[in-house]
Amino acid sequence: EGPSFDKAGVMWLLRLQSGEIMKVTYGGECTVVTKGISFPGGSRFDKDGKLIVTSRTGLLSYDTTTGAVTTIRQYYGTQVFRGLNDVIVDKAGGIYFTEPNGSNLYRPVGRVFYLPPSRQGELSLIGDTFAFPNGLVLSPDESILYVGEYSLNRTAAIPLDRPGVVSVARTPYVFAYMKGGVGPDGM
Repeated sequence: EGPSFDKAGVMWLLRLQSGEIMKVTYGGECTVVTKGISFPGGSRFDKDGKLIVTSRTGLLSYDTTTGAVTTIRQYYGTQVFRGLNDVIVDKAGGIYFTEPNGSNLYRPVGRVFYLPPSRQGELSLIGDTFAFPNGLVLSPDESILYVGEYSLNRTAAIPLDRPGVVSVARTPYVFAYMKGGVGPDGM
């Protein structure tokens, strides 16, 4: 899950079931660098070179130099996260991430959040009616957030006015429908 490359080109991977973060060198050597993360699902590097990781228990930061795992967020307001899955970091260092657990085709209660670069204050709720949001990516100019909805077999496009703020002047729309039995899983 969640392959990401650091500035040196080293690949970092997650093992969902075993809770591991792994590192793959140019020579193909794969090593487990940490264990014990509850269902790590997505990862991206931030501007400081920290690996941002989504997990069942919250949004985490992994320091690839020291091996330290730090919890960034575990709550939305007073609610404990139900289980996070995918993540993308914008150019300013803000973090978009998905919370699909508990949602499906018949119960579209998946959420997408934005945490500003300061990582202080409240999270912005991008939306809370996604059918298992499973994948995120920004357009090159970061004016559109694309959200993969696994249970609806589609990708939604969410226009943004600025980081973490859904546009009131532009309408969200379905960017693409997929064929087959299951929808997008990561982007």
